[in-house]
Amino acid sequence: MWLFGKKNQETNDTDALEELFQKGMQLYHAGKDKKALHIIEKAANQGHIIAQYRCGWMYHHAAGTKKDYEKAFCWYKKSAEQGNKDAQESCAFLYSVGWGTEKDLSKALYWYEKSAIQGHPLAQYNLGKMYHKGEGIEKDNAKALYWLKKALDQNRTDTDVSYEMAEIYYEEKNYSEAFFWCLSAALLGNANAYYKCGLLFQEYKKDEKNALKWFEKAAEHGTAEAYIKCAFLYEHQANYVESLKWFAKDIEANTKTAYFAKRAIKGMHDVGHITDQDIRNAGVKL
Repeated sequence: MWLFGKKNQETNDTDALEELFQKGMQLYHAGKDKKALHIIEKAANQGHIIAQYRCGWMYHHAAGTKKDYEKAFCWYKKSAEQGNKDAQESCAFLYSVGWGTEKDLSKALYWYEKSAIQGHPLAQYNLGKMYHKGEGIEKDNAKALYWLKKALDQNRTDTDVSYEMAEIYYEEKNYSEAFFWCLSAALLGNANAYYKCGLLFQEYKKDEKNALKWFEKAAEHGTAEAYIKCAFLYEHQANYVESLKWFAKDIEANTKTAYFAKRAIKGMHDVGHITDQDIRNAGVKL
């Protein structure tokens, strides 16, 4: 009878704690963040795992309180240690950037892996990136791809994952796979993939038309390395005025190729492809 009564009491306590947490969440969804945090923190202090994570999130994102990374980290860690995969991922992130705690990539890796094993897609992605970059652990592209594919299995349209995979395959000179994943990311709007797509069309597919298209998209999204690529491709097409425009952009951006851009402009001028007026119109001073 005593054991039965104790079990009933534990069940009642658990139900009451869950009810307290849900009350806090109702207040949060009603836009009463400050009151919500007060209630949720009560539940968190009594060991409610999700309440602990939610407290961390609210301190992290300044919901109902001022932003406080130290408190956010504290609550994430408590929840993470109880096995909450969302808290583990958040804990890893704070370790990776050093917010609310000392930056520690090995601990970030530890918590990303804990979360990734439980199927958290963002943790799987970040774990894959860390293996790829060799952050907090020895570089291992095979493990990087393993975790990135796990993440992609949960969201086929995650362009950050597919682009990271493209980077690995490009690095390993597996251009067929690199092209597939890079183009997948680019077509879904990942601006980081545009420049690499241009390179792959130029170097792997030998397709200057599509290479130029992607280099221009990259340039429009602020990738300065694409300026010189556009310039030389337009020069190769004998569109010298358009080529001059892109060389001028490269010079204006003061890229590491600006010297070569000036020499190219001088070369086009010397053979009569562009005039002094063209150069003035482009705003270039040689």
